[in-house]
Amino acid sequence: MSKDNVRQMINKIEKNPEFQKKYEELILKCKNAAGEVNADKIVEFGKTAGLEFTKDEFKEVINELQNQKSGELSEAELANVAGGCVNVVNFSSCFNGTVILR
Repeated sequence: MSKDNVRQMINKIEKNPEFQKKYEELILKCKNAAGEVNADKIVEFGKTAGLEFTKDEFKEVINELQNQKSGELSEAELANVAGGCVNVVNFSSCFNGTVILR
């Protein structure tokens, strides 16, 4: 299990319209009245694509991506900048709107 698998799933969601539709259907189906989504369901969804990861790994990657989107750098990114290296990630919004994971 790894955060790399989460990134692979996000990439697949962005590039594969059929997979994206399945993901969007899952989010709509699993979202409660408060707008929260059970992250365990997303972990199960990843497994259907052969991508195993934990709920915590998923949350970490989403938080990292949200920080990048908001212009904030993670600790690892700050260390890279201090060393003269910058990685830029283009994360289009396959996670439209705010999804609160529980």
